Amino acid sequence: MSCSSQADADDSSEKQAIQDTDPKPLQPSTSQTGQELTKNQIKKIARRQRLLEKVKSNRKQERIKRKERRRLRIANGDVQPRAIKSMSSKCASNIRVAIDMSFDHLMTDGDIAKLLKQLQRCYAENRRAEHALQFYITGLGGRSEQRFKDAVSGYDKWDVYRKSESFLDIFKKEEIVYLTSDSSNVLKGLV
Repeated sequence: MSCSSQADADDSSEKQAIQDTDPKPLQPSTSQTGQELTKNQIKKIARRQRLLEKVKSNRKQERIKRKERRRLRIANGDVQPRAIKSMSSKCASNIRVAIDMSFDHLMTDGDIAKLLKQLQRCYAENRRAEHALQFYITGLGGRSEQRFKDAVSGYDKWDVYRKSESFLDIFKKEEIVYLTSDSSNVLKGLV
């Protein structure tokens, strides 16, 4: 093989490597409303998909690392294994908390993402609580449900009551205390 043919082979392999890493050529697509998407919109959607895939794989790897570190600490006697509490256990509280997701049509994607983070935090705190609350997610559907399924792996295994109905259909009106930042009333305690 001569030097020029060696250089040609190197160039072609570099070009092949670049083509493999380049995103696929963008083709016009239509949005849900039937309008054509711009190149920037298509790129934004593709970037979001890549980010979601990367986040999922990173979460899986981090979860595996955490479990391994915990196993090592338990094996060394540093930590006692945690007892998993569920809403149906004997020590669970009879207080019911419902998160109303029926206003997702009024929220931006950023608002929905923040709400989902808050839901994850509430769920995690409830699982760690001495007396777990009865946790309901009501009015679930539409964009928030789809984003939840996409963003949170294992969401379907959560120990919560997921309802597509409104909280008004699930609970009696006398049992409802609707918490909102717009209220002038101050809640003093739960009974």
